[in-house]
Amino acid sequence: MDMPTPKGLDTEPDTNNDATLARLARTLGCKPDRFFDVARTGKAKDTSELIHVWLAIRSPEGRDAVFAFAREVLNSETKAAHHNFRK
Repeated sequence: MDMPTPKGLDTEPDTNNDATLARLARTLGCKPDRFFDVARTGKAKDTSELIHVWLAIRSPEGRDAVFAFAREVLNSETKAAHHNFRK
């Protein structure tokens, strides 16, 4: 997939993988360890695909829609887990 590098990620050289990952996480608004959370997804490729899709979405409205959907999924799963815990 050929996409332009988002602003902020193209200013620093890739000399340290940890620093690159930290910059990417900061840009996406998450912690770097989220990229290694393979157990939840079941597929190691899921995180990479999500990042590619995210970078391809150019409009703020599109990204807002993705966050809104993700938050709804998280809220639903959290409520279900809490409900199952109480049983």
